[in-house]
Amino acid sequence: MPVKVLVRFALILFLLAISVPSHAADRWGSVAERISQSLERSLELYTAGRQKEARAEVSRAYFDIFEAEGMEEAIAIHISTQRKTELEMGFASIREAITSGRPVSVVRERIDELTTRLTEDARRLSSAGQNTQYGGTGTSAYQTLVNALIIILREGFEAILIISALVAYLTRTGRKDSVRYIYYGCMAALVASVATAVLFRSVLSLSGADREALEGITMLLATAVLFYVSYWLISKMEAERWHHYIRTKVDAALGRANIFALSSAAFLAVYREGAETILFYEALYSSTKEGGAILAGFGFGVVALALVFLLVRRYSVRIPIKPFFGVTSALLYYLAFSFAGKGVMELQEAGWLPYTEVSWIPHIELFGIYPSKEGILLQALMLLAMLVAMGYWFATKRRGVHSAGSM
Repeated sequence: MPVKVLVRFALILFLLAISVPSHAADRWGSVAERISQSLERSLELYTAGRQKEARAEVSRAYFDIFEAEGMEEAIAIHISTQRKTELEMGFASIREAITSGRPVSVVRERIDELTTRLTEDARRLSSAGQNTQYGGTGTSAYQTLVNALIIILREGFEAILIISALVAYLTRTGRKDSVRYIYYGCMAALVASVATAVLFRSVLSLSGADREALEGITMLLATAVLFYVSYWLISKMEAERWHHYIRTKVDAALGRANIFALSSAAFLAVYREGAETILFYEALYSSTKEGGAILAGFGFGVVALALVFLLVRRYSVRIPIKPFFGVTSALLYYLAFSFAGKGVMELQEAGWLPYTEVSWIPHIELFGIYPSKEGILLQALMLLAMLVAMGYWFATKRRGVHSAGSM
C-alpha cells in the first residue's frame, strides 16, 4: 500500500510539473574560460619558478571556480559522475606535475587536455539546455524529473543494498529484534545529513578542500566498518554447517559490539552521500525552480529503492543460508573496496594526500579504481587482507571438519 501511494503521488507531481517553464542565461562557457585563465596563470607561475604559488592557483581553479560556480555538480547531475571524477583527476594530475617538478611541457600538456575537456562539457551542458547554474533555458520538466530521479538512484542504491543485506542477515538468523538498530542508524544518518548540509550552507564557512576531506574521511570510515562486517559474516558461514549449534552461536556472535558495527555500517552507508544528495537537489532546484518535477523524480526514485529493498528482503529468505552469507559478504566487501578508492581520491582532491598518477591503471568508476598509486595500494592491501582472511577461514573450517569426523 505505501508503494502504491508513492507511485500515485509521484505521477501527480509529474503532471503538475510538465507545465512549469524554465528561466536561465548561458554561463558555462564563461566558467570554463575562467578556469582556463586560472590554469594559464599557474603555468606562468610555474615557469617562473614559483612552484608553491602555481600549485595554489590550480587549487583555486578547482575549488573557487569549478566547484564553487557549480560546474562540478552540474556535470555530475547532467552528464555523469564518471566524467566529473575524470575532471577532478585532471586537476589533481596538474597539481602532481607541479609538485613533482615535472618539465613545463608536461604541465602544459595536462592543462591543455583538461581545458579541452572542460570546453567540451560546457558545450554539452549548454546544448542540452543546462544554461543556468544547474539547469537552463530549454530544460524541460521531463529532463529535470529524470535528473532528480538519477540523483536519488545513484546516491541511494549502494546504501539500500547495504541496509537490505544487514536486515536480511538479522532476519535469517532469527534476530528480528535487532533489526531496529539498523533503522536507528539510518534515521540518525538522515538527521546528520540534513544537519551537515545546513552547516555547509548556513553556519560553517568550510572551504571546498575541507568538504572534500570530510567526504573522504567518511568514505574511509565506511570502508573500515564494511570490511569488518564482511569478514565477520564470512566467519559465521562455518557455524551454519552445524545446525544444532546455530542459535547459540549466532546469539553469542550478535553481542553489543557487533550490533554497534552493523548499526554503524547502516549509518555510514546513508550518511556517506546524504549531505551531498541534499546539496545536489538544492542545486537542481536553484536552477530550474521546477519543484514539482524534482519531487516527482525523487518520488519515483524512492519507490524504486523501496522495491529493491523489499525484493532483497523477500527473496533472500529462499536462498540457502551458506550462499546467502557468502553473497552478502561479497557485496559488502565490494562496496568497501569501492569506497576505499573513492575515499583516497577525495582526500587527494582536498590536498591531504599526495597524488601519484599511474598511467597504465584504468579508471573504473564501478569499482572505485583510479590511476592513482595511493588508492591502488590501499585497495591492494584490502585484497591481500581478504585473501588472508579467507585462507584462515578455510583452514579453520577444514580443522573443524576433521575434528567432527574423529568424534
